[in-house]
Amino acid sequence: MKGLDTNILVYALAGEEEKRRTAEEILRDVIEDPGSYRIAAQVLAEMVYVISRKAPEVLEEAISMANLLSRVLEVLSYTHTEVLQAAGSPARYFWDRLLAYTYRNNGVDVILSEDEKPYKEIIRVENPFKKAQI
Repeated sequence: MKGLDTNILVYALAGEEEKRRTAEEILRDVIEDPGSYRIAAQVLAEMVYVISRKAPEVLEEAISMANLLSRVLEVLSYTHTEVLQAAGSPARYFWDRLLAYTYRNNGVDVILSEDEKPYKEIIRVENPFKKAQI
């Protein structure tokens, strides 16, 4: 089971061309195979917030995306358990680790994210934006 990080959604709406294409491919796969993915309510909220600040011209698209994803995917929310698990994290990683624990505690094995460091001790990270090493 895979979980999406906020940067996937933001890049699909307002990323530079290469990252946008990669993020759009991921979202096409999500729509074609929704049983393999989960999304956290936190990710939907963060995406709307980031877009409203950095790319308000696509805010309506962001809201539509949040609506679509919440209809096709299981939406996960954190509880006091995940808050307490993330509580010992460095402040700059608190929200990322809260997300990682939310996914892990709900059966998600992998998070798709460009941000590897805050997650790697908790959940396996796949960075779809990393260039293949030759």
